Amino acid sequence: MERKTKKKKGGMSFGFSQVDTEFMSVFSHELRTPLAILKQLVILLYDETLGPVNDRQREALVKMRHNVDRVKECIDKLLDIARIERKGFELRYALVNLNQLLLDTKDYFTQQADEKKMTISYHLPHEEVNVFVDAQRIQQVVSNLVGNAIKFTESGGRIRVELAILEDKLRVGIVDTGLGIAEADLPKVFEKFIQVTRRQDLEQKGVGLGLAIAKELVERHGGEVWVESQLGVGSRFYFTLPRFYTADLLTDNLKKNINELLAQKKTVHLINLLIVNYEQFRRRVSARPQKITENLKTIIDAAFREFFKGGGKKRHIFIMDTREGRYSLLFQGSTGERIEEFCALLSEKIKSYFVAKKIENVFIALGIVSYPEGEAAREVASSANLKIKEIYIGAEMRQHKRILYKTGLQIIIDGNVKELCQTADLSKGGLCFISHNSWEIDTKIRVRFHLLKKKAAIETEGRVAWVVRMASSAQDPISRYRIGLEFTGLPDKDRQLLEKELKLYYE
Repeated sequence: MERKTKKKKGGMSFGFSQVDTEFMSVFSHELRTPLAILKQLVILLYDETLGPVNDRQREALVKMRHNVDRVKECIDKLLDIARIERKGFELRYALVNLNQLLLDTKDYFTQQADEKKMTISYHLPHEEVNVFVDAQRIQQVVSNLVGNAIKFTESGGRIRVELAILEDKLRVGIVDTGLGIAEADLPKVFEKFIQVTRRQDLEQKGVGLGLAIAKELVERHGGEVWVESQLGVGSRFYFTLPRFYTADLLTDNLKKNINELLAQKKTVHLINLLIVNYEQFRRRVSARPQKITENLKTIIDAAFREFFKGGGKKRHIFIMDTREGRYSLLFQGSTGERIEEFCALLSEKIKSYFVAKKIENVFIALGIVSYPEGEAAREVASSANLKIKEIYIGAEMRQHKRILYKTGLQIIIDGNVKELCQTADLSKGGLCFISHNSWEIDTKIRVRFHLLKKKAAIETEGRVAWVVRMASSAQDPISRYRIGLEFTGLPDKDRQLLEKELKLYYE
């Protein structure tokens, strides 16, 4: 049974004063730089860059690195708490395949489980499960929950990581056969500075903030988190994420109009548009947000006139909420295929607008709901039973953290080098490069680039995920474009090599 967690209006409060919060923030920032330098020195010693080391010295260096990582983890948690208290905790959305996000840390946790002689298994849907989230923050939630499961499960135990697709949400579960939690302690699990285990050898590990932060991160994504446990049997931690961003836009007025049309035995199609994370979007963009929302209305009107050739009767209702970044269009009489074609046209026009206005990191969820002729009116009463198709529109969609990285890039088509250019940044999932050509979104290309530290070349397939035109000047009038490339065929050996390269650029 799904146990729901009550949300507090305005998010979580940890009860710190403003002075406490500012102290934690300044203190944590002051520690990060020397800690980063210390870790780099440990790595240089361990890799024998500064000279040979013997086995005893290497063992000491391993312990030093592990403890540096533990201190860094504590500092990061304190910084997260400080940001939450100061309302400076922003989510950076990207379109993420949740299956892949869960698998990204599989090798790491499998190794940890093997060391404790326990098994960990992953049970995921066969199809891609794409969702708008802050990939780094959801990875933080998953790592915390799986790490806790390994920590509190003894040798010979089992851990199961699962992903379930529900009607209007996605549910991630981490199930273990570990120590379990007493029923009296369950309400305290997600409180700050609380560790409910009774094992003396584990009580002092960590600062008791991981689950409290995980709860805040999930709820900031519009999801829920809870635990079900029995002492001596094991625990089941679950959290949900919204599957659709446009499902809750079905207002009472829209329901009333849809029901009236269905009562007349008409086929009805509803299109909802929502600027994801609109509050942060309003604070971030330099242009007036209201002007952007009004421009989007103009784009919607133009797309409608172009596609339906002035057939105004097909659009029954148009609703715009500039304060929330929401739009709703209600059609009658068209086929589902025609509506999807219209949405594809609308998506391209909105993308072109973002590129022309140089608006980056904005995401729009476009949801399509169809009500066949003769459908019972009661089916419209709840958004939970809607069959929604969502299209995601964004000027830039990247999953992984990027680092500034300039190296030569060859673009290969049909076995021949078609263009030589330079990268701007690099991540585990893709790269950005500068080109004089404007590539079409979803174009599949092959690229080859050179790793600066590892002195090796990587060649892989990729997909053009976004395109942004760069500003030109009188001194440099030639048009150039920033192209975002998502890796689609990176071999495992090259992926491991790339990860090792990125680790050498520690921040």
